[in-house]
Order: sequence, then structure tokens, then C-alpha cells
Amino acid sequence: YFGSRTLYKDYSDHEWETWKLTLSKLKFTMLALLFPLFSQVIKRISMEWNLYLCAMYSVMFVCTMVGIHAVAYLMLQIVIIFTAYRLTNSPIVIWMTAMVYSQVKTKLDEYVFPEYEDWIFAGYITMITAAWMNCRCVSFCLDRIWGKVPRESSTLQSFIKLTGYCFYLPLCAMGPLISSKQFQDGLERKHNFDLKLLKFLSAQALRYFVWYIILELMLAFVYQQAFTSKAHFVETMGMWQLCGMCYLLGQFFQLKYVMMYGTSSFMAKLDNIDAPPHPKCIGRIHLYSDMWRHFDVGLYEFMHQYIYTPLAGKNSSFLVRMTITVIIFAFVYVWHGVQDFILVWSILNCFGILCENAAREMAKSPTYTKIESDWLGAHGQRRFHAAISAPLFLMSCLSNFYFFTGMQVGNVIVRRTFSDTWPFGFPFLLFVLYTGSQFSIQVKNWELRKEMENMKKKFA
Repeated sequence: YFGSRTLYKDYSDHEWETWKLTLSKLKFTMLALLFPLFSQVIKRISMEWNLYLCAMYSVMFVCTMVGIHAVAYLMLQIVIIFTAYRLTNSPIVIWMTAMVYSQVKTKLDEYVFPEYEDWIFAGYITMITAAWMNCRCVSFCLDRIWGKVPRESSTLQSFIKLTGYCFYLPLCAMGPLISSKQFQDGLERKHNFDLKLLKFLSAQALRYFVWYIILELMLAFVYQQAFTSKAHFVETMGMWQLCGMCYLLGQFFQLKYVMMYGTSSFMAKLDNIDAPPHPKCIGRIHLYSDMWRHFDVGLYEFMHQYIYTPLAGKNSSFLVRMTITVIIFAFVYVWHGVQDFILVWSILNCFGILCENAAREMAKSPTYTKIESDWLGAHGQRRFHAAISAPLFLMSCLSNFYFFTGMQVGNVIVRRTFSDTWPFGFPFLLFVLYTGSQFSIQVKNWELRKEMENMKKKFA
């Protein structure tokens, strides 16, 4: 009760509820929190044994969480991709094996977790972990084929290191993704326990606690997640209500990953693993490319390192770069799950990136640059860039609503955005997105100035 009123709560976001359920089990929380300390102690005793003992600790933790059958199922993927690597030493075969297995495993899930009660927690955790392991296996194999990481002295040692990397506790189930090179570098680094580390621990713990409270308050008072499965309620909302719900869907999704990625990265950094930062606020990003670059940094770097750079080479043409973009979003579609709403989300994102790339290519033209500078001036150019970004900003938002809510509610939001907002609502919406683009540009410029000032201080 909250006063004299019953306090209801939204439990419809399964991903968030699963993460909370994991934390609520004391043995899981204690084992996870003790891992960085365990790893640092082992590093001081014997750097040679650190990999083996930490791999054993991580595997045992996952086994405790989802069961031995699920761990055997996860190991199957590691064995298959590792075997392809040892037999062929071919990047193409590695990629084909990983992508084919990612589709086959969706059928295997039904046999490993036949009952809904089994799937709701253990099955879901296993499914997410298997997706991350798919990328980690690719990273591990390609880093050694391309010489980014020295090969291990024996097949057994290589397999143990791959297992330790795939099951690495802070990042195993909820991400984010790090490359095998980052993992390798972190294995050899020790922490200095001092006042600076204590301040970092305290500040980060307080920060994530505050965000956790905000997320729980949103679920207790706003219920935006519950509407994702209630298309008939979304149909009857006023446009202001609909826009508010959609905005909060995006903010909740971002804050949820701030918590999940942020806490995992926080614990990995305590073990001196260079894990990616949590997502930047989506309220200050207006470009598709920046959204991909700053939301899931680990996945972005993975796609750039292992898909874009090898295919593009050093001097690729504009057409080649556009084709590679399509290939990347084909991977995004397959990796996230071959479903209709994922397909729509991937296509719209791909189209948005292609539009951005085409605009940047056109902006390189000396003729265009001269016309823009002569006719518009500095302030006019910024207003023009914000104005042409607004429609893409809108499409970015609409594409994400498919990802957040699925096809049915996504279709309702898109239809109502274009049909129920005339003659005044739609132009006003574009104006709001124009001001959002201006704000995003301002923040981006401030970050660039700050980065340049830091570089000057560093080399002064």
C-alpha cells in the first residue's frame, strides 16, 4: 500500500525482471561480487594459474545458475566453432559455422528447455549467453588467424582460454562484448588497491543504485512497458499520451542497459578488463550512426573489427562501403533473431545509415561545400543539417519502437504517427525533432571541444 491506495507495478519487461531475479538470489550476487577479488588474488599468487582457476570459477557459476545440461549445451557451440577453426584456419568457414549454428540453436532450445517453467529463467539466460558466446568464438578465432593475438602453444591451452573467455563471469550472460584481445590483455594486468579505487567503487555503486531506483519508480507509476502488449490501448491513446509512452519506452530501454551493461563492465574493470562503457543517453543522440556507435559499444566495435574493416580494406569505394553496410545489418538481423519485427527494425536502421553515408559522400564535393558555405554561413549550415536530420531522427525512433514493442504495437504507432497528426501535429513533431537535433549537435560539439582540451593538456 502507498497511503490508502494500492501500489501496482509493471512486471511485463521479462529481460529486466530476469536480471533482477538473478540479483535477488544471494548466492549468485555474492559469487559475482567475489569474482574480481578472487581473480586479483590469484594474479598475485600465480599469473600462470589465473586463467584456469577463473575459467573454472566462471563455468561453475553458470552451472549453478542454469544447470549442468545448459552448460553442456553452451559448450557444444564452443566445441563446434573451435573445431572449425583448428581444422580450416579460414575466416569464411568460421563465420559460416557461427551463423549457421546461431540459427540451428533456436531449434535446439526447444529440446533443452521443453517446459515453460524451465525456459522462463534458465532458458532465457542460456539463450542470451549463447548469442554472446557466438560473437566471442568468432573474435577468438579471427584474432589468432589474423595475428592480433599470439596463438597458444597447444590445442588444449587454446580451448581452455576460449572457454574462459566465453564464460568470463562479469560479462558472460548480460554482456557487453569485449574482443579476445581485450580479454587477453586484461588477464595480465593487476589492480593497485588504493584510495582512488575506493572512490571509483563508491561513486559507481551510488550511481547505479540511483538509476535502479528510477527504473523501479517508472515501473511502479508509469507502466509504459505493459502497453507493449496492449495494442487496443495504444489505439485509444491521445497523441500526447502516445508520444509520452514512446519517449519513456526509449528511456527505459536505455536505462535498463545502463544498469545491465554498466554493472557488468564495472565488475570487469575491477579485474582490469577494459570493458566498454554503458550506453549514452538516447535523448541526446539524433543520428543513426551515433546511436550504433554509442549505445552498444562492444557490439559496434565487434562489427567494425570483424566485418567492416576486413571487407572494406584501406581504399574502398563508396559503393563497396554501402554494400558492406547492408551485409552488417544482415548480420544484425540474424544475430538478434530471425523474426518479423527484427527484420523491419534492421531494414529501417540500414536505410538510415545508407542515407547518412550518402549525405556525407555528397558533402565531400567541393562544389556542394562552396554552395553551402556561400549561401548559408556557419549558423545557417547547422540549422540546415538539423532540419534534414529531423526526418531521419523520426525514422530512427519509429524503427526502435518495432524493436521495443513488436509488430502489432509498432504498426499502430507508425500508422498513428502519419495518419492522426495532421494538419498540425506532424509538422510540430518534426519541429520538436529539429530542436532535438540542435541539442544533440550542441552536446556533440561540447564533447569534441572537451576532448581536444584534454589532448592539449596531455601533450603539454
